Amino acid sequence: MKRRQSNIKKIIKKKVEYTQKKTSLNKIVKSKSPYKTKIDNELKSTPVNKDVTKDKVINEQQIIYKPKSNSNEVMDDKMKRRLGQIQPVNVELVKSNKSKLINNDVVSNLITIEDRQPISIIVTAYQTQNYIEECLDSIEKQTYFDGFNNYEILVGVDGCEKTLNKLMKIRYKYRNLQIYLMESNKGTYVTSNTLLNLVKFENIIRFDSDDIMLYNMVNEIMLVIENNDVIKFKYINFSNKEVYTNKKVYSGGVIFYKKKIIDEFGGYMPWICAADGELLLRFANNNIKIFNLNKSLFLRRKHSNALTINNNTSMKSVMRKKYHLLKKSLKKEVKSISREVNGFVEILWIKSVYIPWLRIIIVI
Repeated sequence: MKRRQSNIKKIIKKKVEYTQKKTSLNKIVKSKSPYKTKIDNELKSTPVNKDVTKDKVINEQQIIYKPKSNSNEVMDDKMKRRLGQIQPVNVELVKSNKSKLINNDVVSNLITIEDRQPISIIVTAYQTQNYIEECLDSIEKQTYFDGFNNYEILVGVDGCEKTLNKLMKIRYKYRNLQIYLMESNKGTYVTSNTLLNLVKFENIIRFDSDDIMLYNMVNEIMLVIENNDVIKFKYINFSNKEVYTNKKVYSGGVIFYKKKIIDEFGGYMPWICAADGELLLRFANNNIKIFNLNKSLFLRRKHSNALTINNNTSMKSVMRKKYHLLKKSLKKEVKSISREVNGFVEILWIKSVYIPWLRIIIVI
């Protein structure tokens, strides 16, 4: 009987201690911090009686942690990212490279002109007449190209007359621009293969004509090319209405590689979509080191015609799923493939003449 009374007293004592502890924590939470971690640490060190159910404790904690909707307390950016509550960033500020989001992500020393290496940038274009000028402007304004002219921009127009017409109107704005019109529409990866046959420099960046380079993108990449043959980096998604980051994902389509590597592996599969992932898989299966540069270096535009959003080629499309199954079925021993290319004509501007045996169109 005495032992039972003693046990009851102990239980009552623990209940009182727990209640007092919880009450003091509740005051701390309301007065100082909205974060859950402080409460977790305190509750872990507090003995909980078996008579108090686990669900009850969880429900009480949820009430304690939930921020009041009419609270004027401002959470820091780190907490907002956790909760997915980041407000849209002004798109025009981001495009003009004046956003803190960009300036905080991209900070490095500019390579001196004497130490800069030549580079080729290949850009595929199809139905991007509304975006390609912003894309080329961002390349022209790269800090790496300030006072440096040893680079080339190769644009492959994938059988799209509207995009070609836009390029003809704005071509005068850019140094070292080469325009190639594909004979037929075969997709961005066959166009990429075609341009890879035409590059003259060892360092290559593959870029999309609807995206925008951040002002220091090329410099950031060239800082780390030593001993790195393939480099991936992050991006900032944006549309006409909002901008938001994806801190965990590295780009596969926009990428840096060295010519010797891409020639060794042959290039991209002639697929309509998902060929960039297949190429990266071949790299990995053959022990090619892929360096992940932990910086957001370009703006990735989200629009209805983008490959990852278009109904025919989106991430959930039947076509993409078929390509993923095909990718998994490929043998790991596969390394080099035959590079499928498109027929093309180069667009020059001197006078309006088509010379078929030279495969060029010369225009005023």
